Amino acid sequence: MVVRDMQNLSAFIPAWEELAARALEPNVFYEHWMLLPALEAYGGKDLGVVLVWADDAGVRPGAQSLAGLFPLLFTPRFRNLNISAVSLWRHPHCYLCTPLIRADCAVDCVDKLLAWLRRGARARLLELPWISGDGPFRKLLLERCKDLGQSSWTTERYTRGMWRQATDAGGGPGSAVSGDLRRRLRRKERRLAERGRLEHVVMRPSDDFGRWIDEFLRIEASGWKGARGSALACSEVHRRYFTQIATAAFCRGRLLMLGLDYEGERDHRAHAPQVLPSIVRVADNRNQDRHECESRDHPHREEQPDVMERQT
Repeated sequence: MVVRDMQNLSAFIPAWEELAARALEPNVFYEHWMLLPALEAYGGKDLGVVLVWADDAGVRPGAQSLAGLFPLLFTPRFRNLNISAVSLWRHPHCYLCTPLIRADCAVDCVDKLLAWLRRGARARLLELPWISGDGPFRKLLLERCKDLGQSSWTTERYTRGMWRQATDAGGGPGSAVSGDLRRRLRRKERRLAERGRLEHVVMRPSDDFGRWIDEFLRIEASGWKGARGSALACSEVHRRYFTQIATAAFCRGRLLMLGLDYEGERDHRAHAPQVLPSIVRVADNRNQDRHECESRDHPHREEQPDVMERQT
């Protein structure tokens, strides 16, 4: 099923939530509360969301469950070549494009997607930008392409940093940085505390959530991003998108905002405390790819799309 009218996607939210909870690989950027605002803000006419369904045999006889969700960009002339393609969609604030597929029927889901590409999409290429390069989805995709006789190749890959939970008792946030950096940070903290009350703060469920959002947007816009015009507050579209997803994450208990609260001198205490917040979203962001593309013809076999990857 290909959904072109994005407003119709709201009808699938319950099944969508179940899919995200049972996904082979989590991707918060493709969950409904982040993807729907993104489609509203940045989507276009060449976008479609492919929904793959599977039978719930033995669980709900006669019923179907959502087995996969693929936001795709349809391109009739890929990179100005006479080749049609579909690509996993990535908007300006999306940092992972690994699709949501249900773990217990992942093979069937990938096979149905590839069959649809051969017969229904009329696309020569399937591009997979910014997918996890060491995750189970990529491994499964390569296995199925090999079994089905379809070409696949990686066009670009790179490694990026990721925070991992310490496995030993002595680990913690401090173990992720050098001793020299920790000493410099402590020295700066002491100097700042000498000038006024300094407090590490964490947003609580009872806090004024709107104030945290406003402070975050204000402080981001006060730096180099604001000077370059790339801060969220510089665009009403970006501001609205950020506010929507931050609010949704807060309501789901999936938003962490931290800050340094500095009140300063007495004549500044009438103003709201200066809060430097940061945001952590729940996601498994490992590897992502950027890529360049090639094309290949196989006149001796059935016309079918090749698979390109970008990994991170």
